[in-house]
Amino acid sequence: MIDVSNDVKARIAQVLSGVPNGQGLTLDPANADHRSLITDLLAASGKGPDRYPALHAALASPPAAAGGEVDASIVDLGRDRGGRATSRTWIASRGGAYLSGALTMVLDAGTGKLLAAGTATQVGGNLVQVATRTARALPATGKMQAVTFYHSQQAPSTAPTFALTATTQATLEDGLTVNVTEPVQTTSQGPYIVIGEGRMPGYTNPDADYTYPSPANVYPDRLVVPFVGNATLPYETAVTPENPIGMTTKLYVTSAQAWTTPYPGFDLSGPVTASGYDVTWSYPFDNQTIETTASIQYTQLANLNDPVTDFYYQFNVPVDNMFSPILTFTVCSQDVPGEPSENCTVIKDLQYWWHCVAEGTLVRLADGSEAPIETLDNRSVVHSGAGPEPAPVIATSRAPHHDYDGRDRALKLRTNGGHELVLSAGHAVVTPAGLVTARDLRAGDTVLTASGPDTLAACDPVAYEGLVYNLRVTETGGREFGAYLANGIAVGDHLAQAAQYRARRHSPQHVLPTLPATHHQDYLSALADATAG
Repeated sequence: MIDVSNDVKARIAQVLSGVPNGQGLTLDPANADHRSLITDLLAASGKGPDRYPALHAALASPPAAAGGEVDASIVDLGRDRGGRATSRTWIASRGGAYLSGALTMVLDAGTGKLLAAGTATQVGGNLVQVATRTARALPATGKMQAVTFYHSQQAPSTAPTFALTATTQATLEDGLTVNVTEPVQTTSQGPYIVIGEGRMPGYTNPDADYTYPSPANVYPDRLVVPFVGNATLPYETAVTPENPIGMTTKLYVTSAQAWTTPYPGFDLSGPVTASGYDVTWSYPFDNQTIETTASIQYTQLANLNDPVTDFYYQFNVPVDNMFSPILTFTVCSQDVPGEPSENCTVIKDLQYWWHCVAEGTLVRLADGSEAPIETLDNRSVVHSGAGPEPAPVIATSRAPHHDYDGRDRALKLRTNGGHELVLSAGHAVVTPAGLVTARDLRAGDTVLTASGPDTLAACDPVAYEGLVYNLRVTETGGREFGAYLANGIAVGDHLAQAAQYRARRHSPQHVLPTLPATHHQDYLSALADATAG
């Protein structure tokens, strides 16, 4: 188990004294006590100055620029099915982080004894999911405290954020049962619950579990989640108008958008009721638009471009129990390996779509004809892009592209053979060597086209305000990604986009040239830690 001394635990308790239960505290490196605690907790995480020299240098002389906002939620604390202490925390960085990590611990609330611990490191993206290690955990005790230390640095030029968050609660007795009827997989077969949004009325998708006919839901994207279920508690509820059920829910979009909360004005509490030992909630799937749906609506996000979204909903229920007057249980999507507690119900991750190719782009169909990408649906069969095989369209996506003050410019590719394509900088393009992100292409590079390999004459930023689309197609020819021909240029489908996004941030070849030399060791150490799990 991770070694945290009694002295460090005592200093954690001192720093957190006065901080409300369940809330956090940002640590200030300019404060000598905080700086010493940060150093010790980094060491306990295996992040000493030899492996993370830039992170430690920022403690002594932090960069002047502040980093982005960071949010941390302890989504689980309790006893697993084997009787062991367990906890997990999700930490998200608004705008993304080039390097982040966390150390989480479960302590006996009375003695301070370390019962369980775990670490996590993230390279790129925004979400760190850290959980205690089941195999090394000790038996849970009657009352426990979860403490999570985390760090997040948006870029080498910004100051890292260091913080602590903690919560204390009594261990739940046997008797809690939770049943989630929505969201579940109804038609999809993969690892995710698939939700289609921004669709035209009447659109059907055999691979989507829930589809919302919301053509107006295009900018910024508003995320919709059906959530229906019930729970039977071991204690009788004691809910009154003066003492209502407390609810916290967030979606964590695993791109640079970070987390999102319920849409302003959405009635979160109305569909949740308590009677006797039972709690019931109903935000049902009703096939309605965003203006009328009873499903949960989450705040709009600019440029949603990652298919996987982590869902978290926590109930804090007043109950008739003098030793534990508030019973906490959670429903959340799956994250890191490890056994959750008995009061944490795990469902599959939610999946949305990528969108990257400009409206009006002509896609080559299997019969050799072409059609605008916005007219395709799951009945269409396209040319596979990197081979002669036909590729059935499984799903489509659409969203607006905006030129956020020049920070998210679209690109216009032009080949010597006369092909032209406007697409977002993050879209994957097929080359003879495999997928390459559009922003990494340069004039003179070779891409695959309808007429074979062709050389790029130009790859220039271009202002684009309008809808962009993407397809998900069946993988063909033994490839690990789907592709199609867009204005004659072979591009990756949305699964290729997801794979490329993840692979790119774990590639020293791509990342190291973008970092100052003083940060190379930190990145390589973080990559090793993230790979090791």
